[in-house]
Amino acid sequence: MDEPREELRDAQIKLSSVATDPFGLSGRAMTEALIAGERNPRTLANLARGRLTTQHDALVEALTGQFDDHHARLLRLLLTTVDHLTAQITVLDQDIATTLADLPHPGTTRRTTRRHPLLCRSVTACWPAWTRSPASARPPRGSSWQRPAPT
Repeated sequence: MDEPREELRDAQIKLSSVATDPFGLSGRAMTEALIAGERNPRTLANLARGRLTTQHDALVEALTGQFDDHHARLLRLLLTTVDHLTAQITVLDQDIATTLADLPHPGTTRRTTRRHPLLCRSVTACWPAWTRSPASARPPRGSSWQRPAPT
């Protein structure tokens, strides 16, 4: 998501120097207003929400720049792309969650006779060790798998 930030920097808008997340709720509202044609830094700073409202003067200074119509067109294109990719990631996350929920839990008593030809004696034995360990065990770093609640 560096391209939208670069486009704002090119227009001398330094929103990321004040806002922790320049595309959070407040930052996105200000960016949308810039795209819609609002150029007054005070009006844009008034769109701040939450903790960002305490930094009104710094926001006014950060939102003072040379944002032109060509910046607005490029920023709209970039934000549309970011929104599209975010929606695709959400759909994939839901698909993964559904697929994981459909998998049999390794602690169930139902045994399968399917055998994995190379790696293990049965499908239940193929589950990684951290899924069969006590509830206090954690999945490997970077894994988004969540242990199902015990029944």
